[in-house]
Amino acid sequence: MLGKPFINAGNLKQVMNPGDMIDLSEQPIFGYPLTGNQALLASELVRSEFIALTGGVAFTLTLPSADAIIKSIIGSLNKLSPPDNALYGSLPGQSVQTQWPANVQPLQPGSSFRRTFRNENSGITTFAAPATAGIQTLGTLTVAAALWAEFLFRVLSSAPSITIPVTTTNTTLTLTNVPADFIANVTPGMSVYGVGIGAAAVVTAVNLDTRVITVSVASTATADNVGVLFTPTVTVQRLRSGTNV
Repeated sequence: MLGKPFINAGNLKQVMNPGDMIDLSEQPIFGYPLTGNQALLASELVRSEFIALTGGVAFTLTLPSADAIIKSIIGSLNKLSPPDNALYGSLPGQSVQTQWPANVQPLQPGSSFRRTFRNENSGITTFAAPATAGIQTLGTLTVAAALWAEFLFRVLSSAPSITIPVTTTNTTLTLTNVPADFIANVTPGMSVYGVGIGAAAVVTAVNLDTRVITVSVASTATADNVGVLFTPTVTVQRLRSGTNV
């Protein structure tokens, strides 16, 4: 079945016809001078679809955390919000503050966007993921000199970061004894970090009744009351590249 999109022509809503053009509201190319290995701010990542890397040779550009990317997208940056974008309403006696964008979580799992990086330097630019930041890199993320590359950013979970005490059991996929007041803040797709947590672990299931969280990688130690960090998750993958013109 073929479908036609609708467009708004003033106050009139009508089917899109041949000759109609879509207003993409695209931003101009954002010039980002590299003066050495450095971190890319989330606000700079989301401000333009096209980013020109200039001013240097071969550098490493560290990507922002998943939490920072999501905050920047939903607009909680540069707006009045609770300290650290905390998920209010998680403790007894607190009401959920739905006026805070981070709490209503408008980004659903599977949400995505693309960014094109144009390397105008004389050396390769390598993109790196910060540690314990919920960024999963898929494949090699580099842009050679005089090339552009398009990257796909995909949200697996947009739930705010939270640290929770749990029990880890060696060689198992389950985290147990999760406090009842906190387990509802954990959703599938979140990245998991902590002592005894397997590398690159993500949440695969949450059982509110038994207070058990299942993760994708087995724990490497057995311990009680381990502070485990759960963060949102964003995957980054290079899709295609070409020569600068």
